[in-house]
Formats: sequence, structure tokens, C-alpha cells
Amino acid sequence: MRLMQLSTAVSRYRYSTEKIRESYEVLDKYGNLAGASLPFILDLATRKDGLEKRDYAVMLNYGWGFNANVSLITF
Repeated sequence: MRLMQLSTAVSRYRYSTEKIRESYEVLDKYGNLAGASLPFILDLATRKDGLEKRDYAVMLNYGWGFNANVSLITF
């Protein structure tokens, strides 16, 4: 179910699949972590690719019920 939601978000918002590959990896490895997946994804992205000054991440999360959160993080 979460994989379908992630794929829907990718096509709807025209995300590059390459830009969110960590999201797919965490979902594949751990399954549905709900909101707890964001720290896992951020950890994976920082360890694999590293982040440089002025890089940014947009984190989007859909939670239980009618709940959505968006964060923009600048490094």
C-alpha cells in the first residue's frame, strides 16, 4: 500500500525517482514505518551521498487520519 502511495506522489508531483530512491529503499527494507520513516530516509541519504552546504531536503509525510506534514531542511 505505501509503495503505491509513494509511486502516486512521484507521478502527481513530478518527482524524480532518483531524488527519492532512499524512500524506496527504506520502504523495501523495513516496510511501513509511518512517520518514523523520515529519520531513516534522512540518515540513509546523508550517509550514502553526503550533503553539502546549501543542499536541501523536502520531507513530506502523510499520517494517520487526515494528517499531512511538509518540512524543508537546509544544510
